[in-house]
Amino acid sequence: MARVIISEYAAKSLLTGGAYQGVSVSSEQELAELSLGEGRYVVKADNGTKKRGKQGLVKLDLTREEAVVAARDLLRSTASRILIEPFYLYDKAAERYISLELTRAGVRVITNNQGGVDVESTETVATTVVSHQDFKTRSFYSLPTDVTKVVEGLADFINETGAVFVEVNPYVDIGGDILCVDFAVEIDSHYINRLPTWVHDHVQQNKVGHEAEAAVAKLDDESSATFSLTMFDKDAAIFTLLSGGGASLVTIDELVSVGLQKDIANYGEYSGAPTTDETARYTDALIKALLSSRAPKKALVIAGGVANFTDIHITFQGITDSFTKHLSVLQDQNLQVFVRRGGPNQTIALSRLEHFLAEHDISHQVHGPAKSFSFVADQVKEYLS
Repeated sequence: MARVIISEYAAKSLLTGGAYQGVSVSSEQELAELSLGEGRYVVKADNGTKKRGKQGLVKLDLTREEAVVAARDLLRSTASRILIEPFYLYDKAAERYISLELTRAGVRVITNNQGGVDVESTETVATTVVSHQDFKTRSFYSLPTDVTKVVEGLADFINETGAVFVEVNPYVDIGGDILCVDFAVEIDSHYINRLPTWVHDHVQQNKVGHEAEAAVAKLDDESSATFSLTMFDKDAAIFTLLSGGGASLVTIDELVSVGLQKDIANYGEYSGAPTTDETARYTDALIKALLSSRAPKKALVIAGGVANFTDIHITFQGITDSFTKHLSVLQDQNLQVFVRRGGPNQTIALSRLEHFLAEHDISHQVHGPAKSFSFVADQVKEYLS
């Protein structure tokens, strides 16, 4: 599971459902066009940097004019994005720390009855692991009462955004309302495209790191359909060609559940009824990544749910067109193709794909929706063992 950091502005905006009063700027032009009201402000470098307070990247209790000057100085030095938000005066002794991280064992909750820049030097730390089931049902009986209130507020945020790590340092209880003074969030990259579009500009680790990602990003820009691709490990064994609609996440989850998480090379989706040519271009990018992998055995998982309107015969034709282009090198790979898909024209689509793979001596297992994603995950595991 790849993680990406989103800006504090994006995190707080998602947390409050639009009630957040901070503003975000990423250029001096945006800053010049900004109209701040009277009041006191906090100015921060909003680039996911740790220990910003100790590095002088947080300016507190500023007037409107001072906030503009501080923001301009940070933009001209090290920061690519600036957060300007209201300043709240509170008792420093009320500062607390909390972080929540999704792990295989459950949600690890770390708390400290002290918070702020010196939290790492304190010894009042408590760690509790809440099972996934208890977290889902809001059964926080293992947590102190004062912590439960904060966790309940963050639980919805985690479930709605796909956050895998949340750190609030500090937070302060002001008259029964929780103020998240500093809010750091990491999102499961699988969920980024499910968040509002504006959030994408606030992803801190969104640089293209693989030529396949660049090719898919270009395709997505040019098409009315939707395409995404994130590479995890270019030399891993399992490459996934997944349709959208939620089934793509289920496929990844099933592969992880059988212990194959370290073998997954990528995650991505195609959705929105792409054309044959568009599907071929998407498949081209993935196949090129597969061919460059140094894994001794490789699996290509072509999977998705039961489509409502996407003609899978059209998308499968795109897949076989791409396969045909790369056929000579694909046949030299120690490769097995696993298919699980359904939807309009599934019978002819699955039949023709299976015939194509058999005709060209590419090892395969082709299934319709009668087989579960867990069944396919077990097949992949058996093949790679």
